[in-house]
This record gives sequence, structure tokens and C-alpha cells, in this order.
Amino acid sequence: MSIETYGLDVVKAKRIRKAPKPVTRGVSVLLPMDGSNGVIEIRVGKVLDTYHVCRVPSDFGAAFRVEKFGGNSYDVCLYAPEGHLCDCIAHQHRGICRHVQSLVALDRAGKLS
Repeated sequence: MSIETYGLDVVKAKRIRKAPKPVTRGVSVLLPMDGSNGVIEIRVGKVLDTYHVCRVPSDFGAAFRVEKFGGNSYDVCLYAPEGHLCDCIAHQHRGICRHVQSLVALDRAGKLS
């Protein structure tokens, strides 16, 4: 009795990827802006970062320096002629970042005045 072997085409199985869960984002004011300085907390998912925010002079738009406690500082300009600007890497790559989103949300809520 002989066993016959047949060739089978190799078929790659496609992985079915689940859609990523939406990341919870939020900003909280820990110390209200007293004219030019304040402290905010930005939450992205389970990560909480605390920032010192100070208003800086600008020829156009509203400019702020956002300094992470124990980390980097970033310059953010809201409502500039070419749109919102931030000098962080995320904004340079994607055109949007947590710093801009947070400051725009606070400005719309009237918390940056």
C-alpha cells in the first residue's frame, strides 16, 4: 500500500486585528492661571503628567511655555496664522499633540485668561 502525497499551496492566514480602544484624554487645572502662571495635569490613558504653564510674549496668537515637572519644556502658540504650533516631537510628526489639545480645551473653557 502506497501513500500518495499531494502538494498544497501555502496560504498565509490573515490576522484579524481588533480595533484599538479609544484612549481617554483629559486636562485638569491644579493651580489656576494667576495672570501668567499656572499648573495643569494632562492625562493620556493611564499616564498623568504635570506641567507648569506660563504665558510668554508673542507677535501673533497666544503663546505659552509648558514645562513638565522633571522633564522637558515646550513652546506652544495658539491661534497662529498657520494654525496651532508646538515644538514637541509629536506635533512635528503628526501636526497635533497633547500640549496643544490641552491648552485649546482650557482656552475654550475660559481657564487661560
